[in-house]
Amino acid sequence: LGLIKIAEDGLFEDSRSHHKLPEQQTQRERLLACSCAAESLATLKNLASRNVLPGSTITPLASSLCRLLSAAETDISNNTECKQTEDSVFDKGISTQKTFVASNSAEILWMMLSNESTCCQASDSLLDAIDVDLSLNEADSENGNVDDSIYSASGSIRALSAAMFGDPPSVKGVPLLRFFWEPVINLLGKVASTIFRGSCNSLQVGFSLVDDQMNPITLSKSVCRKKQLLVIVLEIVLALRRLIDSEMVYGNGDLCPNEWMSLIKALDVGLSPWLMYPAIFDEQFKAGKIQNIDQNLQQEIFAEVMILFSQVQGFLLKCSQSKLRPFHHIADDECREHLHKFLLRRICPALARIGDAESLALAVMKSWCVVGYLPFRDGNWSKSAVDLLVEANASILGSGSQYPGGYAHSPEVRLEAFKSLVDDYNDKGVSNLSAIDSESVSTVTSASFFHCDVPDLSLFSLTRNLRDLHLELIQKILLPQIIAILEPNYKV
Repeated sequence: LGLIKIAEDGLFEDSRSHHKLPEQQTQRERLLACSCAAESLATLKNLASRNVLPGSTITPLASSLCRLLSAAETDISNNTECKQTEDSVFDKGISTQKTFVASNSAEILWMMLSNESTCCQASDSLLDAIDVDLSLNEADSENGNVDDSIYSASGSIRALSAAMFGDPPSVKGVPLLRFFWEPVINLLGKVASTIFRGSCNSLQVGFSLVDDQMNPITLSKSVCRKKQLLVIVLEIVLALRRLIDSEMVYGNGDLCPNEWMSLIKALDVGLSPWLMYPAIFDEQFKAGKIQNIDQNLQQEIFAEVMILFSQVQGFLLKCSQSKLRPFHHIADDECREHLHKFLLRRICPALARIGDAESLALAVMKSWCVVGYLPFRDGNWSKSAVDLLVEANASILGSGSQYPGGYAHSPEVRLEAFKSLVDDYNDKGVSNLSAIDSESVSTVTSASFFHCDVPDLSLFSLTRNLRDLHLELIQKILLPQIIAILEPNYKV
């Protein structure tokens, strides 16, 4: 604890006033203080690598290291360009020492989180630091003060997410931390949501295509006036991107059902509101409701959220083109359905106002149709087909739709849903039914798909020789939806 106290005193020495000292002497003392901080952390890193840190110091040590990590990286980012003055050599030296402080702090935290004897204590300390309510820091933000809890939260998010999810594809996460994935994802979503008024305690996924999802989002004064609060949101976005990089971009979506549901909730309450940022920002800025905004940070958050959802889109396309077809990378039916409906009902209508919603919706449709519709008489194939058409042809109440007829999705997306039920799929194009009989296909089990070359047939082809099921598909599923499109007053 004495070493970490030296590091903290050294790093924050340059923020203290030296009005009675000459400028050059002040710069020398700042360089000396930062050097002491870097050396003390190097000693701590040596102790951590030998696993001789006392157990009683793990909790306060983890909290202090997170503050040092965040404060050092913030100072470095604020002083990336050294002025060409007589003191520029000192400034570069100070920046170099702060870089050592940040790197040593991150390495010590990684050692603590990857060690069985210190993993739980360090993780608990970081989780406590992350659990902050950004809306309660409004007074300090307006006064220009940054609470230590903000520094701790920012550093904790970066350290814990890096240790849990790694830096794909080169660095893998710590396997010991897999147990914490679900609570950490839930916590990140909750903290990110506190930056919006009235959404601090909500973690419910709302799948409703109504006007409330189109309502303007009011940004709190603390969001607009304090950069450090936006830094926490950006760290959360980057943490969730690490997860998506690890499991979707470079992985196969190997998340358990609870982790999938936590991720969907975090994306819903914490990140999806930022898709409305361009329109909301313009309206509130013109009305004078937002002043002194760090636009670069808000734009960076918006850009990262857009990239994140484009990566989800790429993962869904990868699922639809996988050799595992007709089996999906997301094995749990409920999680797969929630992800598809969340993207169709919440994200696509928001993207329709600012970007390309059609490509995401088409990717969802292709992913939805990966799972083959084996026409068991007592199965849920009928419900799955109906749900697909209902989602594709959903309408938005009021004037929020960007497409004729009040539909939530473009005609190409709705056509893709119908094609998935009628057209067969294989790598070479549309197949025929001459090589296989639909009555025999209906008795194929999941396991037998891996031992025989069964084509991925549409529901229309699979039921062709099963008259009652074929009529049910046409009369009760396809025709009602087609009539509803041609006759707007017709109710399905």
